[in-house]
Amino acid sequence: MPIDYKFYCIDGKVVGILVCSEREKKLRRNFFDINWNELIYIKDKYRNKSKISKPKHLEDMVKYAEILSKDFKFVRVDLYDQDKDVIFGELTFTPACCCNKIYNKKGNLELGQKI
Repeated sequence: MPIDYKFYCIDGKVVGILVCSEREKKLRRNFFDINWNELIYIKDKYRNKSKISKPKHLEDMVKYAEILSKDFKFVRVDLYDQDKDVIFGELTFTPACCCNKIYNKKGNLELGQKI
């Protein structure tokens, strides 16, 4: 299964990227800023401890996410990085119905402060 890149956008700007990997085994998640620095926002039991490589089309993905999100206070833009191009997944306005328990205290606080 391809890696799922979920761009958290506030007022048309990407504020972070949730990466979902290892779906075929046990779903793992990591959170990055747009410069591909990992932000430790995910509880350890849900994180992928392996190195997550920066997607080939990251700059384009950020650009597309910001275009798609420009009219919304908050939206998550889901994209896939394929060999030749970026593939659109979906727009999500209430990720996990606002009940996601994967974030640690720091992640919840810092993401909440951005809004």
